Amino acid sequence: MPPIKSLVVFVVVAAILQTDVAQAISLRVDDNRSVFLNCLTNLCPTAPCVPALYASECTEYDCDEDGDIDLVDFACFQVAYTSSARTILIDFGSVTYQTTEGPPYWNNVTSSDMLDTVNLTNVDGLPTGIELLFAPDKLFNAANTSGTESVAPGSALDQRSYPIFAIRDSLHGDNDFDTVELTILGVHPAYTYDLTFFASRVGIGDIRSATYSVSGSSNNYISLNASNNDSEIAELSGISPDAQGKFVITVTKATDNNNPSGLFYMGTMEIHRSVP
Repeated sequence: MPPIKSLVVFVVVAAILQTDVAQAISLRVDDNRSVFLNCLTNLCPTAPCVPALYASECTEYDCDEDGDIDLVDFACFQVAYTSSARTILIDFGSVTYQTTEGPPYWNNVTSSDMLDTVNLTNVDGLPTGIELLFAPDKLFNAANTSGTESVAPGSALDQRSYPIFAIRDSLHGDNDFDTVELTILGVHPAYTYDLTFFASRVGIGDIRSATYSVSGSSNNYISLNASNNDSEIAELSGISPDAQGKFVITVTKATDNNNPSGLFYMGTMEIHRSVP
């Protein structure tokens, strides 16, 4: 029989861990603490794990993908949801110029990803439970690979330290693909978020501006001209999602866009959750 002192220590540590798990899971989108706690003892009955035999609500918490939910997964999500890693970076553009090195780690979204659900990771490469999906009838037309390959020193863009592969490409719409709609699903309705957009198309003389409209608990919008842009970003700060934990982002050409084809672009998006 283990010494009484050891048992006391074990019980105290277990209680602390359970409290921390509850606190960590309270930062999850669904705020369902009981699901995570139940998953801690819900072992996958096969090896390797067969999703059909494993509670579907548990698989999203299996951070290390080992077929069960344990304190390793708790530690993973504790870092993901309670540390400074509250930032998600997304590179929209070509398959050729994906941003693969990190940290910080980026999510790459190409034209071939627009019909899929993109599961977003944070800058530490950890899963967030946040998803990006496009409206199937409101997509970008194609990729642009003629963005800037240099950054104006001291500019707002320079302060972000985005890598060249992230800023030199983008996805674009036009008069035929005049409205793009994407949804960010799984953000926490109790928090506010800063959304930052960038796009660039060099070697041109017209205005190719886009308006980024964000619908959450309220409607917000901002515009950015991609023409020869090597310095400017567009940022919406303190935006609240709707009660279901989502943002709907609509991208269109701005009113001052004078390109005959109506070309507009989206190169990067940064999502940062404010400190609760």
